[in-house]
Amino acid sequence: MKKAFIVIMTWFFIITGIPAYTKGPYELFISTDPVKADVLINGVEVGETPLRLNNFSQDAFELQIVKEGFLDIEEELTLGEERRVFLFYTLSPEHIKITFHQKEQDIYINNELAGQTPISIGNLPSGTFRIEKREGGIAFSSERFSYLRRATLTESIFTAGLFGLSIAGSIIYSGRTGPEAQVLGISSAFFGGLLGYNLLKLYKINTIYNKEVNDITAINVESFRRETARDLFSRGMELLGNENYDEALTKFSFVVNVFSDSEYAAISVYEMGYCYYMKENYAKALEYFRKFVYDYPIYEFFNYGVYYLFEIALNYGQIEQVLIDYNNLRPVYIEDESGALYIEFYRILSGIFTETGETHEYILSDLLDELNYYLDNMKDSVTYPEIYLRKGRLLYEYLDRDEGQRILNDIKEQYNYDKNLMREVDIILNG
Repeated sequence: MKKAFIVIMTWFFIITGIPAYTKGPYELFISTDPVKADVLINGVEVGETPLRLNNFSQDAFELQIVKEGFLDIEEELTLGEERRVFLFYTLSPEHIKITFHQKEQDIYINNELAGQTPISIGNLPSGTFRIEKREGGIAFSSERFSYLRRATLTESIFTAGLFGLSIAGSIIYSGRTGPEAQVLGISSAFFGGLLGYNLLKLYKINTIYNKEVNDITAINVESFRRETARDLFSRGMELLGNENYDEALTKFSFVVNVFSDSEYAAISVYEMGYCYYMKENYAKALEYFRKFVYDYPIYEFFNYGVYYLFEIALNYGQIEQVLIDYNNLRPVYIEDESGALYIEFYRILSGIFTETGETHEYILSDLLDELNYYLDNMKDSVTYPEIYLRKGRLLYEYLDRDEGQRILNDIKEQYNYDKNLMREVDIILNG
């Protein structure tokens, strides 16, 4: 398939929509940013994002998405009439993350040297933090604990003063009776208790404060990568567009291996397969397209990944592997308003019959369902006559010869102005 087909049809597919389809089984795609989140359906773990569930039969279920360091997602979902369902979630971190972009500045966290900028500080608790420039670097500290410590220390000093005055008064009035002595005694006990409370409070604040200092300094500081997954992917796509496949592979590989949790990792695997395909390194292309459809199945490009996987394997003579992959992946619902992808899948799947000499009834049935889906929903498409012809041929050659001949005759009556179409009909009927 030519590059122009993939570039044009991929974006056409993303932008346009396909009308509704009857319920189930569904083809359910679940993806997250970042990826590698656990997916649970009705409390049962079913895989890790990005995830594709084929033959999914439940139209109402509880979905949970769990990833360490991020807030859980829980939803009660009811699916509608669409046969392909795409769910995407942006996960929210449990704690805030701060990045310092300055060059070669020492960074102090709660007065502890943590490293040099650029640097990221993650897993911070919610609250207020103080960031100030000082000689030799940047100071970062927890404003909440600093404020509490200062406030409690002030209260303790004030209370200690009052406690001291009460004690002094009690000593002066010792041995005496009367209201003054009683008030001083009560005051001494009250301010002594309040001082003890404040000292315990200060000890607790210091303990939590010091624990946070150790946690942040030891665990949550990392060098910041200036080049993000998005930057690398965009550069890779630019290089691919310029047919610089080797350099593009370097960028996509970096995304997959270094930013493996990024939402760009899955599509980078697909683009690596495509780069190898264009370089005619079909063994590597097959490796990456198989990795994509099984390990990184994302909604927008799944049909294209499957197409390339089948086409390359079929050209390599790996018929049995194609059948294994097809059975693992079915149903493969095709969605392409132009009809071009339907025609390509027809060519690939009918090639299996040609190579094996077997009809494989379940593939024929699946293919007929897809052609009917297109014909029912795309009556105004310019490709409609070609898809109608594929249905007639499929029936005539494999499933129902009489019905197939009826369709082919109908095509001859309706589209007799199209010489190419008439030629194909004659070849089928006379071949």
